[in-house]
Amino acid sequence: MKSSTEIRSALDATTSQLDAARRMLGVGHPFDLSDLSGRVETICGAIECLPAQERRSLEPPIVTLIDELNKLTEALTRQRDGLAKGLKTIAVGEQASKAYDRATKVQRK
Repeated sequence: MKSSTEIRSALDATTSQLDAARRMLGVGHPFDLSDLSGRVETICGAIECLPAQERRSLEPPIVTLIDELNKLTEALTRQRDGLAKGLKTIAVGEQASKAYDRATKVQRK
């Protein structure tokens, strides 16, 4: 990946991958972003090798990629918070069930 056209294409593909991951998260499907860090490192390394004028021309797709990453982060945070709330509800229910069991055991004696 040496030309700004190739880099732009890689940026667009990575942005699309993030968008797809966010949509999959929204419907409860798993997704794999294990190659994301390596892809971003490769893209950044390639950008650093470009002349300043060409680097500036890549600013819009870089901003778009960052925006998509932020959207995915927000979606993951919402999901995590929802799961944490659900787990608290389960824990409270289990505590109530155990307390009920203890109370009924005491009454049976």
